[in-house]
Amino acid sequence: MSVEVPSSKICVTPDQASNLALVINELVTNSIKYALADRITARIHVDIALQNGDISFRFSDDGPGYPENVLCLECHNVGFDLVKNIVRKSLHGAVSLFNDNGAVTVVQFRAQVH
Repeated sequence: MSVEVPSSKICVTPDQASNLALVINELVTNSIKYALADRITARIHVDIALQNGDISFRFSDDGPGYPENVLCLECHNVGFDLVKNIVRKSLHGAVSLFNDNGAVTVVQFRAQVH
């Protein structure tokens, strides 16, 4: 697994960092489980940006992408429910999923450190 994480000067609070770490752990687990399902190498890329006071965290892999029922948020499993609940209830943000040469997850939440 190769992982690309460009440097960033964006800061988050300790609570946001803890919650974001839980989300990242679940996303990495999913990438390992699905992006490596039928092959021996995979790539993860992470971007973080500040846009109009909101932090946008983009996590992508180069695997097969999300199935349609996951994209529609119809699929309920422990992993995605955990991600959605942490983002909505703890980070007070939103999560979106789409495919772009693999699975892409975007987490957006309000920046609290200036």
